[in-house]
Amino acid sequence: RDCLLSRGLGDVYKRQELGFCTETLAAIYADQGYFAEAKKIYSRLILRYPEKSAYFASLIEKLQQEN
Repeated sequence: RDCLLSRGLGDVYKRQELGFCTETLAAIYADQGYFAEAKKIYSRLILRYPEKSAYFASLIEKLQQEN
């Protein structure tokens, strides 16, 4: 996480495009106001971890309600 925060957002976007998607990264995006990016990551995590799909879906719903 510290590694991600010490770099510019451009580097993070590049990593995301390459498939670097974590719950932590989505939370960082949401905290910084990048709600659409956070939702995209949570959507990808639903596909990657179907056993946690309800959890990630609830996080997406929470973002939609807040914004």
